[in-house]
Amino acid sequence: MAKLTIQELHRTEAYRALTQKQQRLVELFLETGDKVKSILSVFRCKSEETARTMTYDYFGKPRVLECIAVANGEDPERATFDAELERAIHNRKINPQQVKALQLFAKVHGYGVAEIESADEPQKFAIGSVIMQDGQKYRVVAQEIE
Repeated sequence: MAKLTIQELHRTEAYRALTQKQQRLVELFLETGDKVKSILSVFRCKSEETARTMTYDYFGKPRVLECIAVANGEDPERATFDAELERAIHNRKINPQQVKALQLFAKVHGYGVAEIESADEPQKFAIGSVIMQDGQKYRVVAQEIE
């Protein structure tokens, strides 16, 4: 797919699904390539730091991601999946079911999933390792059993 002009983008379903502010945000971002400046132009932010924080919210919205992907000639579904995957990678509270759901989605859509250890198999840790589980730190020790 080739990149779309702003006029071509206006005719897409992805663009029409956005609010007016989101449409303006996408247009400015496509023109400048700068998320913070786009936020500053569309919203009344008290500071650049506030705008920077808002970029995570607005540029993480699936409809905004899809519209930008369409404008860039990319697969909108893949762009949304990549954003979800990025959030999952940084989520300390992700559970095995969420990981499996992402793996299944990737496999169904042919995104080339690398084999990852199954959550059903016990993990192995070196003696002396410090691990996190349920928000608590534990040190792995060896204990002789009879």
